[in-house]
Amino acid sequence: MSGGERGLPRVAAFALIAVGAVAFWWFRFIRPAADVAFAAGLGNVDFFAQIYPMSFRAAAWIADGVFPLWNPYQLAGHPFHAAALYGLCYPPNVLYLLLPTAAAIEAVVVLHLILSGWFTYRYAEIIGLAPIARLAAAAVYMFCGFMTSQANWFTPAVASSTWLPLALIAVERLLARRDARSAALLATALALALLGGWTQFWLYTVYAVGLYAGVRLVALAWHGTPPTVLAGVIALLVAAVGVGTALTAVQLLPTRELQALGPRRLGGVTMAQLVPFMSLPPARLAFEAIDWRATRPFISVFYFGPIVLALVGMSLCALRSRVAAAAMWIMLVASALVAVALNTPFFEHVYLRLPFARLFRLPQRIAFLVAFSAAALAGFGVDVLRSGSAARRALAAAVGIIVLAGGAAGLALRAPLAGVELGLIGIASCLFVATVRARGARLRANVAAVVTVLVVANFAYATRNVFRHPFHGVAILHEQDRILDYVRARQGLGRTYLHDAIGFDYSVMNKQGTLNEIYSITDYEPLNLLRFEEVYDAIGMPRGIAPFTGWLKVDPASPHLGVLDVLSLKYWVVANANADMRRMLGAPGSPWRPVPAVATQRYQLFEHASPLPRAYVATHVVGVADAAASLGALLAPGFDPRRSVIVEDVPDLAAPRGSSAAPSPVVPARITRYEPRMVRVEVDAPAAGVLVLTDTWYPGWRATVDEAPAAIHPANHLVRAVPVGAGHHVVAFRYEPASVQRGALVSGLALLVLATLVVGVRPRAPSCPAEKATPRP
Repeated sequence: MSGGERGLPRVAAFALIAVGAVAFWWFRFIRPAADVAFAAGLGNVDFFAQIYPMSFRAAAWIADGVFPLWNPYQLAGHPFHAAALYGLCYPPNVLYLLLPTAAAIEAVVVLHLILSGWFTYRYAEIIGLAPIARLAAAAVYMFCGFMTSQANWFTPAVASSTWLPLALIAVERLLARRDARSAALLATALALALLGGWTQFWLYTVYAVGLYAGVRLVALAWHGTPPTVLAGVIALLVAAVGVGTALTAVQLLPTRELQALGPRRLGGVTMAQLVPFMSLPPARLAFEAIDWRATRPFISVFYFGPIVLALVGMSLCALRSRVAAAAMWIMLVASALVAVALNTPFFEHVYLRLPFARLFRLPQRIAFLVAFSAAALAGFGVDVLRSGSAARRALAAAVGIIVLAGGAAGLALRAPLAGVELGLIGIASCLFVATVRARGARLRANVAAVVTVLVVANFAYATRNVFRHPFHGVAILHEQDRILDYVRARQGLGRTYLHDAIGFDYSVMNKQGTLNEIYSITDYEPLNLLRFEEVYDAIGMPRGIAPFTGWLKVDPASPHLGVLDVLSLKYWVVANANADMRRMLGAPGSPWRPVPAVATQRYQLFEHASPLPRAYVATHVVGVADAAASLGALLAPGFDPRRSVIVEDVPDLAAPRGSSAAPSPVVPARITRYEPRMVRVEVDAPAAGVLVLTDTWYPGWRATVDEAPAAIHPANHLVRAVPVGAGHHVVAFRYEPASVQRGALVSGLALLVLATLVVGVRPRAPSCPAEKATPRP
């Protein structure tokens, strides 16, 4: 269809979508929260406790010319880039380099709302829906509960879910044109879905593309498309997925490396962690879909409202693009079955058998597939009102009124209907009836337009964000600056234990380490190392069914509390309300001393009298064979990290069994250069032993001793050690991860292939319009 088809140029449609997104963001996300007490806004924890501090630090490092591969302020060091969530290779995130972080978060959100609406509009156009139906579909995807909840919560979710409609556009183009450029578009959409930050959403996007393309191919085969043509299309689809995956290798390979070493490795996630808090009952999903009050003060990711659900039901009467509508219905049903998880056999017998499905928690996050398929089907419903025959309009109106009546009854069961709700449902019912008798196309188009306006009005009524964003100000992050400034000024390279809660008090959240350049031993990150989980679980409070996120809530009664010494812990920030912890730290004989000069109304700082050096030489080496043995030795009674070190796979240096010689105290080494990706240490070893650097052991770190390559061994289960001989040595550590290097090479080659497909391959003329790719019955 032409850009200016039927009086609505694409530029006008884009302008409507853009203005609508900006207005919705300002009036429904930002302004309502401005007058809410901050305590009520602690619900959108991830904006403050994760996205803001990590984005701020990444932008600061990149501005200084340092790509953040490694973060020394998380745990004892952590692979920043491998965490994936922060989209360091995602092109739209350049906004973080151009704007203050708080404004950049909002700019990224608004940009993706616009793009999600525009791509949905274009998808509806390519499958042949009327302009007003396209706008309706775009509005539903932009403003439904999923998109608005994530826009108020987690930018990677908004970013990664934006590219699904573009991927389906590419599939439609590829089916119609069978050209390399369409395959390149699909590869690009899939790559951006992963680079946006959420690999789970990328995987669901791949599932959706496979399902959608499969339905369309079955229809083509049913209508007699030659097998050679089908084979060519399948080859292009497979190539597109392959190139798209290769484009992400610079992110995917490091992320896969980290995941394989952590609690969320394949097979490491239990069913209780995979589906926490039981499953979502189907009745609950239904109520959340129609009732905006169901999850207040949040808005449910499944919220659509009765009018949209009525339009979805009316799509059963669609005349145009029946195969696309069928694919959307299959996607809607399948993703809803995954969302309700263990309540149906589908989850265990179908979903969990899909590749890599067991890697990810909370299958309810598939809600974005529910959202998009419902949005597309709502567009079909509006299209029936606009373009259907009288009989189809009558049938559709009947279906719509039945769904509206059911929705009204469901709402009334939970609470009396407000006047606005009754008015919206009543007007929609009247409009559905009006389309039955409307004979003129213009009149029907006007009625369909009013229905679309009602959909937007319903979302505007239901959406009222009460949570403050960093955009409103970040003063809460500085409430404990007296303590944090003291630590930062005096820490040297010593580490700090921040708080004993998961992060709902942003002033001492775990990410304050990254935000304030404090070497914190705690974290709030989905992908972490199994070794840290094992040690932290031994000294911390039970986490229940929650997976390890780097969070450490210390148990003051733990017999293994001294293990924290191996991380060179120097400061401890503890809540005044935690009397047990303050009593333990202040007990007679404790090496911890309070720093009353910086105490605040809610927190107190303790300082260690003599923390373990960040780098030292140990001559008494306890050699162990593997990680399990090192953990056992670390937690064994009597282990003293100030005299001995546990090192994996160094039998030549291990102390003889049964030796009666008392271990000598460790000898401090001098760290002469300390940067995120490079550490230089000068050593004066009294005898052969190992240099221990109390930084996380992780693949990708390379060491040299006097410029000769040297092996790095895991030490004390968590940190790293390098064998050294007696005398003076210079030991250098550099972070040069092969996973990033290989990934960059693969991504570069894939980008070259992509450019060749776009520029170097001449597009072939389409054999038929997109709409004729699947003949109508």
